[in-house]
Amino acid sequence: MSRTENTRSRACGFPVETDALAAYLEALMRPVSDVGSCDSIPDQSVFRLPTETFPCLPITVGGMTLAIPGDDVREVLTPLTRLADVASSRGPSWFAGYCRTETGQATLVDLAVIIAGRERPAGNLQTAVVIGSKRYALACDAVGDAFDLRPAQVRWRTARTRRPWLAGIETLRRCPLLDIPALERQLIVDEDALALP
Repeated sequence: MSRTENTRSRACGFPVETDALAAYLEALMRPVSDVGSCDSIPDQSVFRLPTETFPCLPITVGGMTLAIPGDDVREVLTPLTRLADVASSRGPSWFAGYCRTETGQATLVDLAVIIAGRERPAGNLQTAVVIGSKRYALACDAVGDAFDLRPAQVRWRTARTRRPWLAGIETLRRCPLLDIPALERQLIVDEDALALP
């Protein structure tokens, strides 16, 4: 591993494998024939394909840039104020405790676990974005400047049987676009399975 890669790895808390992640997300864009073997919740997405330009907020997770539709962003927490740490054994693998928000508190989601399958040290969770219903805050490494996105700039997914939170990929930056309602549904399913309060 190069010195640059080592530096990036230390900053994120786990090795950066953006090429592999990009290839994986790209593979999810292709239709699948064996939907019976999928390991996620059934597709019940209510994501509506936009017909006009819409704002997006870019966030960085483990060296990869993801985009959140602006309408689903409720609050950006920088710096992140974490409440008492909670052992991860109490919840799903992505569960990182709770954080303080303008309206109370939200469940903190280590998005790196969902995207890359790897946890980061708790001390590395410094920034988060409160989404949708305000029940969850997505931990990330950094938040960028909002940008406008035209629907024609996105390769929209036609099959959502795996990783339903991936709405599509922005073609210029190869930036995955998150389907926040679908992501929240998946988080709720994970919590309910473990009876997380």
